[in-house]
Amino acid sequence: MTKAELRQIAQQALESEYGFAPAMSKITLLEANGEGTYILFSVKGKEYCFDSRLLVDGTIWVGKGTIEKREEV
Repeated sequence: MTKAELRQIAQQALESEYGFAPAMSKITLLEANGEGTYILFSVKGKEYCFDSRLLVDGTIWVGKGTIEKREEV
């Protein structure tokens, strides 16, 4: 997966879970696996963790329940 593809997945997951989709340039990737089913990223200093699965057709599920906001320390 390219960084642009990972940002797009994160953007779609945020829109699905929280109702907002930041510009891809505002998404900072922190870590991810190669297939895009796990992405740790931040937007405006807030960290989010995307954790999903591949569907039968090879796409990644980005619906409700796939993303959570990390607690601030």
